[in-house]
Amino acid sequence: MAGIYRDYEKIIEIYNATGSKDAQAFIQDTYGTQNPRCLISRMKKAEKFGYDKASQKFMTHSEPAETSVFLNLDDLCQDRMQTSISLHEDLQNALYQQLVQEKLLTLLHYVKLDSVSRRMTIDKNRLIMDGYQLTLE
Repeated sequence: MAGIYRDYEKIIEIYNATGSKDAQAFIQDTYGTQNPRCLISRMKKAEKFGYDKASQKFMTHSEPAETSVFLNLDDLCQDRMQTSISLHEDLQNALYQQLVQEKLLTLLHYVKLDSVSRRMTIDKNRLIMDGYQLTLE
């Protein structure tokens, strides 16, 4: 069923000319589809094909049919690659955020900021006890 998306126009021509049974037979013979009625049903529901219930025929138009109901293999692979890249970037950003949060929590043990008096208090003894060195520049 790999090339079925290329043959929508042919399926529509057969359906409009000879009817649903012949179109189903064409789909089943050409692609080995077990239930071709489902494909025709999806095509009827898709707006790209423009099925007219009153005349029970598809409207013919000049748009390529391959962009409508099914995605081809290239489109599917490209979507997966983009999804995996964005997922990787999201995980990397989350890791960076977590590391920065841990560093800030560690820093809060030693440094107190008072925004009202614009004063910073550093607990030098606690820093030295925990193995850090304090350098003022």
